[in-house]
Amino acid sequence: MHSILTVSLGDAATEPADSYAWTMKPSRKRLLKRLAVLVPVVAFASVCATVLFHSLIGGFAAATLLIVAVADQFVPYTFVLDSKGARACIGKFTWLEMPWTAVQSLSCIPEGIKLSPFPNPAIARLESKRGIRLAFRATDADAVTAVIERYRADARDARDAESKR
Repeated sequence: MHSILTVSLGDAATEPADSYAWTMKPSRKRLLKRLAVLVPVVAFASVCATVLFHSLIGGFAAATLLIVAVADQFVPYTFVLDSKGARACIGKFTWLEMPWTAVQSLSCIPEGIKLSPFPNPAIARLESKRGIRLAFRATDADAVTAVIERYRADARDARDAESKR
């Protein structure tokens, strides 16, 4: 069985000392399968848009919109856990971010762990649209889970101390 994702630990020099970062890259086999579907679809959409709009600009716009819409399936994600919260980044851009005070529950998913803002994700209708999915290799599960629990406990302690004041 081939791995869908490969992992490499992030560069410690780019993140604060109290953070844990790693990068997930799409596997080459899966990437080639996706490209084999994307290239004909983009070509067909470009030709159709060019014919319908009688302009190359329409074809270029269709190709650009399709490529931008699916670009996140082809680029590596960097996940960062630090004292502020969890972040999913594409390159230098933060794609998703969630502070630890907003994390109400954790769910195990096939790729890793999902941080959810809902206390009971099973009954929340918006569960699929909220939260952050942290993908990691199965061998890194214990380390990532320990870091998440440590930061959640710190955030809970800070919130409790704030409420006692």
